Amino acid sequence: MVDRSSLAHPKSPFSWGRCRAERGGWGSPEMGLVLLVAATFALATACNWKADGPARIEHLYPTPGVDIVVHDIAAEIVPTPDLSGSDLDGSSSVADIQLNNFWGNYVVEMKLPATMELFPGYPPYALLLTNLFVASWSDDGLDWIYCTQNAALDADGLGATEMLPGTDNALGKIPFVLDTQEGIGIAKQSVAWTWGIKDMDDPFNDPLPTEPDDLMVWDQDEDSNPGVTIKVLQPSGFRYMVRRSVWNLETPEVMAAGQRLEGSLDFSVDEGAIGYDGPKTLGTIVPIVPDPGGGTYTMVRTDKYYSCEQLLAEYPDIF
Repeated sequence: MVDRSSLAHPKSPFSWGRCRAERGGWGSPEMGLVLLVAATFALATACNWKADGPARIEHLYPTPGVDIVVHDIAAEIVPTPDLSGSDLDGSSSVADIQLNNFWGNYVVEMKLPATMELFPGYPPYALLLTNLFVASWSDDGLDWIYCTQNAALDADGLGATEMLPGTDNALGKIPFVLDTQEGIGIAKQSVAWTWGIKDMDDPFNDPLPTEPDDLMVWDQDEDSNPGVTIKVLQPSGFRYMVRRSVWNLETPEVMAAGQRLEGSLDFSVDEGAIGYDGPKTLGTIVPIVPDPGGGTYTMVRTDKYYSCEQLLAEYPDIF
């Protein structure tokens, strides 16, 4: 078990997409009505963080080539079966199995399918969040380090976003430690992962901050804007936000003598817009609704420790 009392508790953006032609073009009456409705539901997040925001951000973080998202962590263990003393392969103890078959370096892919209802009353759009991590075993557990997140929203570009390099780097600076279980690799557990938030009493259940001057709001990417900054491509601007993801990880299936682990998880994602630069609609957050079947995660062992750059260069073939 790991003492996480010293960890901060700060979490992600996603790409959206463009409205399909059959739902009404930008110049159509239907789209005018839709935009009016969307504006009506926009969050009233009045913000004093707008002074020359886009110019400053673009100067600090030139437009990147990769999407991304992330942040802080809390975890709680769910009891798992006691496998001590098992002779899992007919010749080795559980301790040997863990040492010989799990100890080492891994790359991790997590897929989280969901939907987003961009326009009230219209069918929702499919969303797939893909998180990538590099990982390694230690005496404390399994260290996961965030690399990037890709958000694929099937909405023809409407609401498309991208992560700024500074936000990317900031989110990847805080690794989190997963508890492990002899013989099965990862123990069944729940993880709360936040962005742009710190000092939450209960990261799993506390409400997200709603104002930029809330003491829990953290300028994590250090760009002088609250929370983490996400660049929005359509409509063009920047959203300053906080985020929490909760993962309920199931124990994985151990494959290829520990060279590959595949597991499932239930998840939830909550976001809040605490400021924006650009059209008022950037202050509107559309809820992410997880698919009923939940998500999956896959770990593949590597013969060396991978950097995020190496993982991205070999993705997705490495999985």
